[in-house]
Amino acid sequence: MHERQKLASLTLDELADKLAVDANSLAHSIAMAEFTRRQTLAQQQAADAQIDASSAQIKSGQAITDTAEYTRKNARYMLWSVIVLAITGSLSFVAAAWQILHTAPH
Repeated sequence: MHERQKLASLTLDELADKLAVDANSLAHSIAMAEFTRRQTLAQQQAADAQIDASSAQIKSGQAITDTAEYTRKNARYMLWSVIVLAITGSLSFVAAAWQILHTAPH
């Protein structure tokens, strides 16, 4: 096992203690390599999380757009239903009035 790999199981505090040794020593360089590896890994994970969040926002935006479109279509169907009901109601009224006027005794 390489010296840097031995440091992989240390906590960040323990790693910082290893970094506290002489800046020109091999131990400091090895600890710095492990610190840089962890930092890079954290940045990659953060970037992946941002990509996932962006993807979720895109899907959410599409769902909102779809909902608005379905709502618009539903409103149009409701409007046509009201128009058809108004027309059939008017025709029923005219038919009833016609029948009353023509069947009433004179």
